[in-house]
Formats: sequence, C-alpha cells, structure tokens
Amino acid sequence: MNQQIGLEDLETRAFTEGRTRATKEQAAYFAEKERETRLAELKVPVEDVGVREALRALKQPVTLFGENALDRRLRLQQLMYEAAEKAGFPRTTTESPAESMDVDAESESYIRGTPELLETRKWLLRDSLQRASRRLAAERVRFAEPASEKLVAHRDAVDVWRKVEPVASQVVGERPTSVVRLTGDAKMFASGNWSGQVKIWDTTSMSEQRLYRGHTDRVSGVDWHPAVSSWDSNSERVCLASGAADNLVCLWSGASATPLRVLRGHLARVGRVAFHPGGTLLASASYDTTWRMWDVEQGTELLMQEGHAEGVASVAWQGDGSLLASGGLDAIGRVWDVRTGQSVMVLDAHASAIVCMDWAPNGYQLVTGSVDDTARVWDVRKVTQSCMIPAHKSLVSDVRFVRGAEYEAACLVTSGYDGHVRVWDTLDWSLVHDFEIPESKVMSVDASIVDKKRGPVLVSSGFDRTARLFTGEFA
Repeated sequence: MNQQIGLEDLETRAFTEGRTRATKEQAAYFAEKERETRLAELKVPVEDVGVREALRALKQPVTLFGENALDRRLRLQQLMYEAAEKAGFPRTTTESPAESMDVDAESESYIRGTPELLETRKWLLRDSLQRASRRLAAERVRFAEPASEKLVAHRDAVDVWRKVEPVASQVVGERPTSVVRLTGDAKMFASGNWSGQVKIWDTTSMSEQRLYRGHTDRVSGVDWHPAVSSWDSNSERVCLASGAADNLVCLWSGASATPLRVLRGHLARVGRVAFHPGGTLLASASYDTTWRMWDVEQGTELLMQEGHAEGVASVAWQGDGSLLASGGLDAIGRVWDVRTGQSVMVLDAHASAIVCMDWAPNGYQLVTGSVDDTARVWDVRKVTQSCMIPAHKSLVSDVRFVRGAEYEAACLVTSGYDGHVRVWDTLDWSLVHDFEIPESKVMSVDASIVDKKRGPVLVSSGFDRTARLFTGEFA
C-alpha cells in the first residue's frame, strides 16, 4: 500500500558543524579560483619599464623600499585587480562556439618584434631546413637497411646498459647539486649546485678542473655549447651556459673563472637553459612565467615569450632548431615554432608541474618529466601523447635521451626524488635497468655512448651533494 508523505512530515535538521565548514571552504576555494581567473585576464606589462610607467599613470609609488622587479609587477597586478573590482568586472555571458572564437580572435594582441628578431627568424628558417634535410637523408639510409639488422643493433645498444655499474662518487658541492651535463666526448661533465657554483669535473678521475663563480643563488640549469665536444681550459669562446635563482644567465669560457657575459632580463628564478643546435642562440626558462631567447655573441635579448600561467621550469630545442618546447609549473607544456612565434602544440596531460624535458634525435618525439611522478612521450607529428611512463614513485627530476653516434636514442634515462636512476628502452618504453641510490633525492642525470671502446657513461647528482659515475663495457 502506497503511503503519501507530505513535506511537513519530513524531518528537518540543521547542518552539522563539519558540513557547514566544508561548504564555507568550498565557497572560499571557488572564490579564490575566480580571483585567479580575473588576475590572469588582466593585461599587466611584463617588462619593468612598462610596469613603472603603469604605476606612474595610477599615481602610485614607482618603487618601494626593498622591492624588486617581480614584487613591483605583482603590486601593479593587485592594484589593477582592485581597480577592476571597483569598476565591476564584465558580466560573463553564454556564447555560441562561433561567437566565442570571434571574440578570442579580436582580443588577441601582438607586439611588434625588433628588426634583429626578424632577421633571426629568417636565419632560423634557413638553418632548420638544412638540418631537417640532413636528418631526413640519414633516416632514408637507415630505412633502407634490413629490419632484422636494425633490430639487432638496437638490442645491442640496449643490452649494454644492463651491465652498467656504479664505479665512483664524489662530493661536488657544499649544497645539493641540482644539475649535471656531460660534454660531447663524455670525458668531462659540468655541475651546478645550490651554492651558486658551476664546476667542471673529469669523469675518469672525478677530480675538479674548474670552479666558475658568478651566481649568488641556486643554479638550476647548465648546458654545453653544441660546438664543444671536449672542454678546452684555454679557449676564450663560449663553452657553457648556466641559469640560477639570482635571475641571471651566465655564459662561460674555458679560459676564465668569471662569466664571459651575463644576460639580464628575467624577473625571477631562471630554470633550465638550452643552446640552439647552431650555438648562436640560447633559450632560458624562468619562474617569471616567460622563456627568453638570447643572442649568444651579442649577449642581447631577442625574444621574451609568454604563454604560461605560472613559472616556466624547463626549455628544450628540437634537433632541427625549428621547434622549442617549454614546460611550466602550471602543468602545461607547449611546443613553439620559433620561426613564426606560434604555439603549435599544447602538452596538457600532466597532473602537476613539468620540470624537465628532452627531444629525441628523430625530431618528432618529446619526453617530459613531472612532479606527478610520470614521464610522458609526445608525438609532434600526430600532435598527441603516445605513451605514459610510470617512471618513479616521486618527482621526476630529469629526462635525457642517450647521446652518441650509432647508439643514439636507443635508451632514455630518468632520475627521480625516490632515489632511483632508471634506463628505458625507447622501442617499447620498457625498463632496462634500475639504479638505486639510497637516502638521496636524485636531482639530475645525463648519459652518453661515444664509441665501443669507451662504452656507456652515466652521471647523476643529488640532494646529498654527490655526483655518481656509472660505466660499462660492450660484450
């Protein structure tokens, strides 16, 4: 028998304290998200000159005691937000997709580039076409080889990493060593640490060859000039670049312990730095939400590129020099066509910040490492993610394709804050070898196979201030 129940018969109860608190927390969360969205919509000048002019226009102090450029920009952003809030934010309306696209197209803004940038883009076009032509010619030769021979060669290049063992370790800094990079011949490696020091080390003896002093805060990135296959202590040309939390990018030569040039412009910590394959350009990532492109010879800024909602931690050039990838703390990566300045691919599968990345020598695969404990493989040809590697049980601090002649890119090496360095087969992304480094967060790794005589070389660095060397032999 169905019984009719009226609303007056239902029990009514007040919300419990916990439920009320949860509701308030949800409201606060959504309010903060709305505020972040509003802040992102504000067109705040990026360059310090523009920030100062905007503050003058608002009749505000141009600078406050102890205020740096980033603090000044944040103060301007808050002032603009408060002014927009008083004026009333524009009402959000429901639009059709077509109308939305029209609005987006009309609201896009462009900044006229300098004549130097225009000439650089023309050079990038010519240079990348030549490099792509050489790469494709080599690919055609390899494609003509029997598949069985290619498979055997790949297996040989992978199997050698199964026999690699740790052979030496060395304390390389007074504070955690955040990055290491091998030279082209793998006889030397550069290290950067949180004391602001950049050092050169011999991989055979693990002895210090040079101490570079120029940074005053944590070094986050180092990269060798592509023309430097071996380190020359007497060379006066640029051989190395570094970026640090003092907002500076330094260019170093072999002959001097002080910077050859200091590149200024970033408003916050500089992350990874990367030379263009031609060596004439340098890209730097920064927590000021931009990455910048520099003229190495002149020491001048050619491009300041926005596109991330939060800081940019990593940049990497594709081998042809036509594309550059950037990874942000907003969990978004982007692939840029530097010949046109356009973002041609968005990498949006990570759940947390992207902190490292590297391009495969084939020119179309890109690997990114993230705080979400994964490494992801992207295919630029298909504009999609092709594989997700559950690389570590904690933050993935570095990803590097193995470099070196005929054995190039057969393997990928990753490091993580779980205290492991792992080697992966790039054919099916299966695990080849796992090196455990007890009680240490591994912060960086690099690997190379120059030839059969020298064998594989892998170097890692970590939070324990130590660099470790791993080597092996061909059967």
